[in-house]
Amino acid sequence: MSALKVFEAAPDATGFDNSQPVSLHNMIPAPYDSPALISRQQRLYDQNAMVFIITRNKNDNTVCYRAKFSSPGVFDKEQPIEAYWMDFVKYKDPEMSEEKCRSDLIWIEKKMAYGISATPTSTPNRLKLHLVALPSRDVFLTVDKDGRPRAETQYKGKTVYLLRIYVEAKENLIGVPTVKWVNVHCLDPETGREIVEKIKP
Repeated sequence: MSALKVFEAAPDATGFDNSQPVSLHNMIPAPYDSPALISRQQRLYDQNAMVFIITRNKNDNTVCYRAKFSSPGVFDKEQPIEAYWMDFVKYKDPEMSEEKCRSDLIWIEKKMAYGISATPTSTPNRLKLHLVALPSRDVFLTVDKDGRPRAETQYKGKTVYLLRIYVEAKENLIGVPTVKWVNVHCLDPETGREIVEKIKP
């Protein structure tokens, strides 16, 4: 996959659409091809263990990637990160519990689209993540200075935190999707800006 263009935007950036809901994790709305997060998606980031999410143009159902710990700030050795669906289409009540909305990924989803695995590195409590949705990118699971789990990656030589992957796809007559583009949303921890890299197959 090759990068087409990169947008760096802050809330006052030229062309920013102020009619869209905005949060720390949602500074690049529809004008840059990633629809604004719905409120239930935004609230996922209120969970301290939430690392990043995947959203899609198909519907509001969301794939969540959440860290698991064996003790405070120390990743679980057996399963340091888990992936699962939040079904916001079937369960529309905004107050619906996570237990009700949550479901496991099936095997084919893990294999073809949303699977994730982690391998240790030479640095304690730092793991290399292998994302089916982003195979060409080096991503590492770590803990920031505030004790929050982060998916670290690089942008122009800087360390940034992966927040969200947005997938724009089109299904054929039998329902098989073809990816048109992917937007990778990252947070620059130094500036607080959200950076979006648009990638096309």
